[in-house]
Amino acid sequence: MRGGAQAFLMEAADGHHYVVKFTDNPQHRRVLVNECVASILLSHLDISQPESRIIEVSAEFLREFPEVYIQLGSSRREVTPGWHFGSRFPGNPITQAVYDILPDALMKKVANPEDFLGVLAFDKWAGNSDSRQAIFFRARLADWRPQSSGNPLQVGFVAQMMDHGYLFDGPNWEFRDAPLFG
Repeated sequence: MRGGAQAFLMEAADGHHYVVKFTDNPQHRRVLVNECVASILLSHLDISQPESRIIEVSAEFLREFPEVYIQLGSSRREVTPGWHFGSRFPGNPITQAVYDILPDALMKKVANPEDFLGVLAFDKWAGNSDSRQAIFFRARLADWRPQSSGNPLQVGFVAQMMDHGYLFDGPNWEFRDAPLFG
């Protein structure tokens, strides 16, 4: 996966796919704490985001898949077996297309645009020092937005807010007086 944390897309024992960030990622293990705290708070605020899980990555798995590693400059570092942070992928990556940008013409088909306003306030409150990121995917809206009214078979785009590692100014855990953050 793209990004400074060097996350990997993995299928877990529960049959779901997760974008997994490792505790020994190059950004710092505090970004995983930030991800976890954000997941809990955003859930209570009813702002759409990927479901999170703590994922156990075993030594056997890492031996079987040597392509799972951390790249540091020109050197590779093995991932430490143990518990890591996972954000659930919205479906099967083989059959579910996920976008990080939508053309302006399709934005009016996003079922939850109000979540962008909510997450803006959240980012300011939580001192997010990174750009806001979201993913978009097509789905039956009743499956992802149960409170939506209308046809239960209606299909549209769902936005999920993601990558919360730089809340609280990332690994620094500070609140800077910087109005442009977040």
